[in-house]
Amino acid sequence: MRALLAFVLLILSIPATATERYYGEYVIGTSGIRHTDLQFRTVEGRLTLGGYFAKGLGAEVSFGGPFRVGEDEGFTVQVENLATLSMRFESPPAEGLSAYILLGVSRFAVSQRGVNSLGGARTVRENFQGASFTIGLRQQLTNSRLSLVGGYQLHYVDQPIDIDAWTFGVRAAW
Repeated sequence: MRALLAFVLLILSIPATATERYYGEYVIGTSGIRHTDLQFRTVEGRLTLGGYFAKGLGAEVSFGGPFRVGEDEGFTVQVENLATLSMRFESPPAEGLSAYILLGVSRFAVSQRGVNSLGGARTVRENFQGASFTIGLRQQLTNSRLSLVGGYQLHYVDQPIDIDAWTFGVRAAW
């Protein structure tokens, strides 16, 4: 909670030199979760709020959750309560198109449910924290504060689990 409060104070206290000071994004994506020999595909939604404190440099916080769980060989898996705090590095736009990189830290829970050979079900929920990396593109719509965004995100945790996502969404700036 302290990190979120520090983030909000940072964004509100430093004047921006970019034309867009604050923004909000909503993206939908497909996530891949790999654990040992099993692979799961889930669908998630994510809301992001952020701001620039210098031209091309910003900070953002995002929160997300699942729309659909992934299934493989009798197991179901979903990422719950995804929260990411990131620094944004964005290129100057060329004809409205810019590239960006996000470096941050993420926290999330993974809920796993399996059925044993006797038909009994067991649910395990684990919390993870680790590094987050995103690379993406943003296309500003003509004469608008709206943009289309798309990217690839990887969450790294020091465990035998890999989580990544391909996302696409809309961004509004003010």
